[in-house]
Amino acid sequence: MESQTPQPTLTDPQTLQQLQDEIQQEVRESLKKANFRKILEKYGISSQEIIKFQWTLDLTKLQSNQANEAQHLQKFLGLLPNKRIHLSVCTCWSEDEGKLVDCPCH
Repeated sequence: MESQTPQPTLTDPQTLQQLQDEIQQEVRESLKKANFRKILEKYGISSQEIIKFQWTLDLTKLQSNQANEAQHLQKFLGLLPNKRIHLSVCTCWSEDEGKLVDCPCH
Protein backbone atom coordinates (compact mmCIF):
# COMPACT_ATOMS: atom_id res chain seq x y z
CA MET A 1 0.00 0.00 0.00
CA GLU A 2 1.41 3.37 -1.01
CA SER A 3 1.38 6.11 1.56
CA GLN A 4 0.08 9.35 0.19
CA THR A 5 1.49 12.56 1.50
CA PRO A 6 -1.08 15.29 1.78
CA GLN A 7 -0.54 18.08 -0.71
CA PRO A 8 -0.13 21.54 0.78
CA THR A 9 -3.14 23.74 0.30
CA LEU A 10 -3.04 27.38 -0.65
CA THR A 11 -5.33 28.24 2.23
CA ASP A 12 -2.27 28.47 4.42
CA PRO A 13 -0.48 31.85 4.08
CA GLN A 14 2.91 30.17 4.48
CA THR A 15 2.15 27.77 1.62
CA LEU A 16 0.94 30.64 -0.55
CA GLN A 17 4.19 32.52 0.10
CA GLN A 18 6.17 29.37 -0.70
CA LEU A 19 4.29 29.05 -4.01
CA GLN A 20 5.13 32.66 -4.90
CA ASP A 21 8.78 32.14 -4.02
CA GLU A 22 9.02 28.96 -6.09
CA ILE A 23 7.38 30.60 -9.13
CA GLN A 24 9.77 33.55 -8.94
CA GLN A 25 12.77 31.24 -8.58
CA GLU A 26 11.70 29.17 -11.60
CA VAL A 27 11.28 32.31 -13.70
CA ARG A 28 14.72 33.54 -12.64
CA GLU A 29 16.28 30.21 -13.62
CA SER A 30 14.49 30.28 -16.99
CA LEU A 31 15.67 33.83 -17.65
CA LYS A 32 19.26 32.89 -16.91
CA LYS A 33 19.07 30.21 -19.62
CA ALA A 34 17.41 32.52 -22.16
CA ASN A 35 19.48 34.49 -24.68
CA PHE A 36 18.06 37.96 -24.12
CA ARG A 37 21.40 39.71 -24.66
CA LYS A 38 21.25 39.19 -28.44
CA ILE A 39 17.74 40.61 -28.55
CA LEU A 40 18.72 43.61 -26.43
CA GLU A 41 21.78 44.29 -28.58
CA LYS A 42 19.72 43.98 -31.77
CA TYR A 43 17.50 46.85 -30.62
CA GLY A 44 20.26 48.93 -29.08
CA ILE A 45 19.12 48.52 -25.50
CA SER A 46 21.97 49.28 -23.15
CA SER A 47 23.16 46.88 -20.52
CA GLN A 48 22.16 49.45 -17.89
CA GLU A 49 18.47 49.02 -18.69
CA ILE A 50 16.48 46.32 -16.98
CA ILE A 51 13.89 43.88 -18.17
CA LYS A 52 10.98 43.48 -15.81
CA PHE A 53 8.68 40.50 -16.07
CA GLN A 54 5.36 40.68 -14.25
CA TRP A 55 2.56 38.18 -13.89
CA THR A 56 -0.55 37.76 -11.82
CA LEU A 57 -1.47 34.81 -9.66
CA ASP A 58 -5.29 34.91 -9.75
CA LEU A 59 -6.51 33.14 -6.63
CA THR A 60 -10.14 33.41 -7.72
CA LYS A 61 -9.41 30.66 -10.26
CA LEU A 62 -8.49 28.14 -7.56
CA GLN A 63 -10.76 25.13 -7.39
CA SER A 64 -11.06 22.04 -5.28
CA ASN A 65 -12.78 18.80 -6.13
CA GLN A 66 -13.54 18.02 -2.49
CA ALA A 67 -16.46 19.77 -0.81
CA ASN A 68 -14.77 20.40 2.53
CA GLU A 69 -11.66 21.83 0.85
CA ALA A 70 -13.77 23.99 -1.47
CA GLN A 71 -15.61 25.50 1.49
CA HIS A 72 -12.34 26.12 3.33
CA LEU A 73 -10.86 27.67 0.19
CA GLN A 74 -13.79 30.07 -0.23
CA LYS A 75 -13.52 31.11 3.42
CA PHE A 76 -9.78 31.71 3.01
CA LEU A 77 -10.29 33.78 -0.15
CA GLY A 78 -12.86 35.87 1.70
CA LEU A 79 -10.20 36.81 4.26
CA LEU A 80 -7.68 37.97 1.67
CA PRO A 81 -7.64 41.71 0.94
CA ASN A 82 -6.45 41.08 -2.61
CA LYS A 83 -7.49 38.04 -4.64
CA ARG A 84 -4.81 38.62 -7.26
CA ILE A 85 -1.14 38.54 -6.36
CA HIS A 86 1.18 40.44 -8.66
CA LEU A 87 4.67 39.02 -8.93
CA SER A 88 7.65 40.35 -10.80
CA VAL A 89 11.25 39.57 -11.57
CA CYS A 90 13.74 42.20 -12.69
CA THR A 91 16.89 41.30 -14.50
CA CYS A 92 19.92 43.28 -15.70
CA TRP A 93 22.86 42.43 -17.89
CA SER A 94 26.06 41.97 -15.89
CA GLU A 95 29.18 42.80 -17.90
CA ASP A 96 31.29 41.20 -15.15
CA GLU A 97 29.41 37.89 -15.26
CA GLY A 98 28.49 38.03 -18.95
CA LYS A 99 24.88 37.09 -18.27
CA LEU A 100 21.54 38.34 -17.01
CA VAL A 101 21.38 38.60 -13.23
CA ASP A 102 18.71 39.54 -10.71
CA CYS A 103 18.58 43.23 -9.89
CA PRO A 104 16.24 45.41 -7.83
CA CYS A 105 12.98 46.47 -9.45
CA HIS A 106 12.68 50.25 -9.51
